[in-house]
Amino acid sequence: MSPAVPSLGPFRRYVTGHDETTAKAIHIRNTIVETEPIPGSKLKDKTKVLFTTSEVPVQSNSLLDDGSWTDPMEVRTGSLANKTGTVLRVVDFPPHEEGMNHRTSSVDYGIVLYGEIVHALDSGERVTLKAGDIMVQRGTMHQWNNDSDEWCRMIFVLQAAEAATVNGKVLEQGGFKPEDVASGVKA
Repeated sequence: MSPAVPSLGPFRRYVTGHDETTAKAIHIRNTIVETEPIPGSKLKDKTKVLFTTSEVPVQSNSLLDDGSWTDPMEVRTGSLANKTGTVLRVVDFPPHEEGMNHRTSSVDYGIVLYGEIVHALDSGERVTLKAGDIMVQRGTMHQWNNDSDEWCRMIFVLQAAEAATVNGKVLEQGGFKPEDVASGVKA
């Protein structure tokens, strides 16, 4: 019998920064996080964006000039990847789900934390990843399929990249509508 997603449990996300007076390192955010369905999605995946950046190099000051800090989890993402920065996301894939075939203009590091998942390419190639395995995804058309009887949890780091180009042909991102995969607080 396959476990329900709550058995994967919530997790805790910590964010560090600097004390504005002493310049010592501090924890500025400590949040219990649970994955959520993407509203309107046909998939039963549950996901949560944990952190984003909008530029490289990243501004790592703890606070804004007005003394506040905006938690990226409280801002809605516009797509799977960020056009100019990075996205840190966790995804829970339910048993026996075939994912969407898609491509992003990003370099993605996908790490299996729990369970197993099939990485399927448009060429027909398939690789099964298990807990601890890592996929470096470089702008290729692919999908994530959970063929097992168990849930799979992965963490993804997506970094903005130029669209892949093969023999002069630009391979644009696609296979999804950005608004269908946006996550986080509604705008």
